[in-house]
Amino acid sequence: MSGQRTSITSDREKELLRSWNSNAAHWTRMVRDGLLRSRVEVTNDAILDAVGRAEGEALLDLGCGEGWLTHLLIERGWKAVGVDASPELITAARDGPGEFLCVEYKQLKSVLTGRSFACVIANFSLLGDSSTESALRASVHHLHSGGRLVIQTLHPVIITPYLDGWRQEDWTGMSESCAPQPWYFRTLQSWITLLTELDLRLVNLREPRADGAAQPSSLLLVADRAT
Repeated sequence: MSGQRTSITSDREKELLRSWNSNAAHWTRMVRDGLLRSRVEVTNDAILDAVGRAEGEALLDLGCGEGWLTHLLIERGWKAVGVDASPELITAARDGPGEFLCVEYKQLKSVLTGRSFACVIANFSLLGDSSTESALRASVHHLHSGGRLVIQTLHPVIITPYLDGWRQEDWTGMSESCAPQPWYFRTLQSWITLLTELDLRLVNLREPRADGAAQPSSLLLVADRAT
């Protein structure tokens, strides 16, 4: 059964990357035109507030996409590097300031050799199974002592069934026509277990939500190195 699960995961990971390449132009327009309501109203400010400002400190933006967050963090004083596996998204990101590298998560270890960071962030960008663990394991190894990992993801409470596993995003309700995309869902327990396995310590948990909303818009985890 473990071999079958590995094969399924590998196929889904490849499909996930293909879908981002296919959707890159649509996604870039939606982000830059402010068409993702929950992001504009809640989650963009949530991640910016969690990361804060810095003067010349190094930051790694995992899954930077078209680069909006990296660009804003540079304006806030960070020396930010964005990485993403989609060549199309990296090309779009290079429209603004910052260093951008096109690299798959499984290749991060070699790419990050000799670098160190005060902060590693992943804003709705840890969507795979094995690739998520690879990305976090490679990147947090390069965190400074006292450095932080900041993850923002879909809040598990809004997803059913509440079980770890692959799901399919069909982009219902989006203004752009995007190709369906697989993504891997984790329960809150699974997120915390993953951080513990990576020798990270959860220091803050936030649940950003719109005013008057019945449910949170996202889950935001802040961790540092436990050792």
